[in-house]
Parts: sequence; C-alpha cells; structure tokens
Amino acid sequence: MSGIWSIRERVARLAALDQRHQAPGARRHRYEFGSKLSEADLDAWERENGVSLPTDLRAFYTVCGDGGPGPLNGMRCLSSVRLRAGLNGAAPLIEAVATGQAVALCLDGDGSVVELPDDGRGSAGPFLAFYERWLDQETRRFETIERLFPTSRSLDELYAQAEAALGKFPVADYFTSVVRAQRPEKLFGEEDEIRDWKVQRNWYEDQFRRYKARYQFHAGTAGGFMKSFPRKRVAKG
Repeated sequence: MSGIWSIRERVARLAALDQRHQAPGARRHRYEFGSKLSEADLDAWERENGVSLPTDLRAFYTVCGDGGPGPLNGMRCLSSVRLRAGLNGAAPLIEAVATGQAVALCLDGDGSVVELPDDGRGSAGPFLAFYERWLDQETRRFETIERLFPTSRSLDELYAQAEAALGKFPVADYFTSVVRAQRPEKLFGEEDEIRDWKVQRNWYEDQFRRYKARYQFHAGTAGGFMKSFPRKRVAKG
C-alpha cells in the first residue's frame, strides 16, 4: 500500500508538466483532489450500499481525496457512486467524457474494481494498478515530448519520434502544454477543437520554430530547458 502515499506527489508532478491542462479530462479536474474522507464516511457508504470497498480504493479516498484527477474526466466523488444505478451492473468510478469511450473503471456489485471496455467484457484488478497505469502513461507522454523537443529538427520529426516511442496519441496537445503555448480561441474555439487543420497546423509549426529559438537561446546556460519554459510551482496538497 506504500504506492498510495506517493500519488499526490506524482499527480503534482504531472500537473507541473501539464500547466495548460491538455491531457484528457485535465480541464475538468485540473489535478485537484476533493476533501479527504474519514473512515467513518467510508463505513457509512459501505453500509448504505451493502458492499465493502477494496483496501486500496478506501486508501485513495482517505489519503488522496474524494474524487479528482484520474482517467477520462477524473475520479468521481464517492457520494455519486451508487451500485443501484450502474453501468452493466457496476457503478462508474470515473467521470466519462462522452459515450463511446474506450474504457470505464467501475465498482462491481461484489466490491471489486473492474476495467470495462465497450464490449462489456471487463477485467477485475487492484484499483491502484489501474490508477497508476493512467498516471504513468500521462506523465510519460509529457516527459517524452520534453525529452525529444530539444533534438527534433521539425514538428514532423517530433511527432514521428514521440509516436514511435509511445504509439498514437495527440502529440500536438502535449507539445502545447510542454512549451506553455496558449492556443488562440479564434483558431481553435473555446474547446480547442479541430476546425481548419491546415491553418491550425501552420500555427503549431510557428510555435515549434518560436519555442525552438527560445530553447536554443537558453541552451548554453544552466537549466536551459527550465529557463526556456519555466513552470509554476504546483502545490502537492
């Protein structure tokens, strides 16, 4: 159970990498946990729902908080998790972004945590393993962009190298957060949607050249990358 004690620190690390909130769901949960629950709160929920929570899930709500950062749109508050009105007989633990998402993380009727794909054939496993897999994936994406950016000669090369290392993912979103670029609403709308990809791609190309020049200016100094793209200090909570 030692892993649960590092979760808040690791989420703070991810928040520092993603200060533009470009990871899926980050604009909603903003890497902020809810208030921590007490053992009495959890006991009351278990009595009401007639099931015992897994030890690691109990620890999440007492050590980390009642909902907050997590896959899709983040972890739900425990008070909104009800086994009586669930998904395929199980109550969702995470906020879905929209219908058609690839995976839902659910609490089954027997108290087990289940990863439930669209086909309904779920697999049970420890909650902490599911959560850490999400956390590791998102952190690795940002760190990969951060590592590859200084040596990439073009945006296309950055895309290719990042996807060769990690598979398909929205590289442009992660790049935007790594270099702290602010996407203009007139090009991307309020939700950063794809409108005119050719025009938007030109904007990404301009940002790559602009921030590449900034990085090269600071490259010869101590802490070159951090001087180029300074991070705000994010509280661990």
